[in-house]
Amino acid sequence: MKFFLPGICLLSIILIPIKSNGLTIEEAVDLALASDPALQAARADVKSAEAEAVLASRWENPELEIEAEGIGGDRESGTAEYTAFISQSIPAFGRTRQSRLAADEAIRAAQALLIHAAMETEVAVRTAYADVQSAAELARITDDYENLAKKAVEASRRKNEAGAIPDRDVLQAEMELEKAGLDKEQAITDAGLAGERLSALLGRAVAETDMATDFYSLPNVDIPDAVPSSHPVLSALDAEIAAAEAERNLAASSSISDIDRKST
Repeated sequence: MKFFLPGICLLSIILIPIKSNGLTIEEAVDLALASDPALQAARADVKSAEAEAVLASRWENPELEIEAEGIGGDRESGTAEYTAFISQSIPAFGRTRQSRLAADEAIRAAQALLIHAAMETEVAVRTAYADVQSAAELARITDDYENLAKKAVEASRRKNEAGAIPDRDVLQAEMELEKAGLDKEQAITDAGLAGERLSALLGRAVAETDMATDFYSLPNVDIPDAVPSSHPVLSALDAEIAAAEAERNLAASSSISDIDRKST
């Protein structure tokens, strides 16, 4: 079911009792973690950093050189000589270690950012899930209030006809009924928007009736007073600083030539 329905149809969906085997908040989080494009990009960054680390620990490919003498009659004899050289450039003064260190820190930074992206996705899904439930509950409450307002108008009209209350009391009751109707329409709209936001996060259409947890059963969330030192953003920054230091050391050693070995 979708929330993208006009007013009265949407309200009828919202007022249906929640199915016991519906979507739990943990299942909603798992769906979002599996389909979020930002997370997929972060995972790709981790794989890219891992590949860079593998390359950083390897030497450059050896080069093959061939020299020939006596080709095209440049000698009096009819023989020719071929000499093959294999040369290998060996990074000097710990350059490979610094490259590997920078690459390892890049992996650590990418992994920390992946964890942070997953945390942001989970927070967004849990918030959207709660928003759907709270908006649906408010829609129920405003619907009940509108029904009470209708009964109040009917009662005030009967009393007015009997001469028990003045006309202004009837007018006041009718104004309350009109306000209750507007509040209900706004609540229905808010519930629909909340459902659309959650559906976008999960990559599938979701209605409040698809949920296994009602508004009053949502878990409490404890918010820490300060950001813990293990927060992934701080970990990513530490890794980026360490990678920058390794890159600086690598740049400092670049003025020293590599060792070239050549064999025939």
